[in-house]
Amino acid sequence: MLKRLFRIGLIPFLVQIVTFNYSTIMPLLQREWGMNAAQAGAVFSAQQVGFVLAAVVLTALTDFVPSWRIYFISSLGVGLANIGFALFANGFTAALWLRAAVGFCLGGTYMPGLRAVSEGKPANKRGKVVGLFVGAMVLGGAASQSLPGLLLARMSWRLIFVIASLGVFGGSYLAWRLMPRTSLLPEGKNMPYNIGMLKNVFKNVPLIMIIVIYGVHMWELYGLRGWLVTYLAEVLKRPGVTEMQTVSIAANWSAFIVAAGAVLVWLGGQFSDRLGRTGTILIFMAGGSLFSFTFGWAMPLPVPVVIITGVIYGFLVIGDSAVISTSVIDLAPAPVRGTAMAVQTLFGFSIAAASPVVFGIVLDAFSASGFSHTQLAWGMAFSMLGVVSLTGVILVLCLRLFNKKRNNSN
Repeated sequence: MLKRLFRIGLIPFLVQIVTFNYSTIMPLLQREWGMNAAQAGAVFSAQQVGFVLAAVVLTALTDFVPSWRIYFISSLGVGLANIGFALFANGFTAALWLRAAVGFCLGGTYMPGLRAVSEGKPANKRGKVVGLFVGAMVLGGAASQSLPGLLLARMSWRLIFVIASLGVFGGSYLAWRLMPRTSLLPEGKNMPYNIGMLKNVFKNVPLIMIIVIYGVHMWELYGLRGWLVTYLAEVLKRPGVTEMQTVSIAANWSAFIVAAGAVLVWLGGQFSDRLGRTGTILIFMAGGSLFSFTFGWAMPLPVPVVIITGVIYGFLVIGDSAVISTSVIDLAPAPVRGTAMAVQTLFGFSIAAASPVVFGIVLDAFSASGFSHTQLAWGMAFSMLGVVSLTGVILVLCLRLFNKKRNNSN
């Protein structure tokens, strides 16, 4: 059993190994291609836009087509699209479209994967399984940052991207061999789409509230992930150290911060099975908001203090990821579960696509003339994430109040 769980976790780890390789080398590509902060953030956001366009359709399709099949085909596309970026990206415009292609293929490897591994699991064990899958995805995202950090001094970024794509193909093979073939609604593939399925999602007030909370979570998470390497590179700048070396070190520390959060994703899923979904979400979201208001202002502090702060921040921002997705699965009836997850994907990743761009705009707006990124700029950019995160805290409190009133009335 443990061996099979390990193999299942290895699938998203390998498939996600290209997810953040662009944001890792973003400082280098800004200089190489002459991009400003907003343009650099837009390339990463293009990946999220592509993700949303595909994920909305493909996730809804899981009500009719086996989830594992969608995951497998999409994962193959991820590897091919990332190789295309390595071979043909040569400036802002080309990078924008090619990264969008990577995101488009990634669109079939998140929610369909969650549904594939969670189908047939009882509610009191679902958080653990989803936590394992999402935690492995987080580790894969960390590896997508650490791989360039480890290899930049030895080879070009283009070759690194090709190597990462080979790992994705390994994940595709494991998905074909190991993904569960069960289905919650085996007869669904013969059912025509009914607009009433979408209406049933929007009439479910707790479900819609948790989807909005998911969007807030994604705003904070992808704002942090999109700019973490660049921020740490600013913190680590030292006389006599080349930009390449600085970015490489920053990428490794960023990967460590992201990877450390994967453990809490898994634990968060298990805690929510015992302690309740909304209470667990509230703890993580409130803590993440607090650190959003402090992390950017920590630039002048000693590097170890910044790194430790980043680890705690990363813990809190990612820790509720599996819990929120499990809540959506819990609240959505089986016949419309794919449709509900598609709405979750559309809203969440649309927000995620906008966050890095807005972050970059704030950086540009608060940068002093003649300086690219000052403490003021970084402090305000991260604080912007905290303001949005506070709205999520308020929504969780409202959801808890709504559930309490509904339970009392019953």
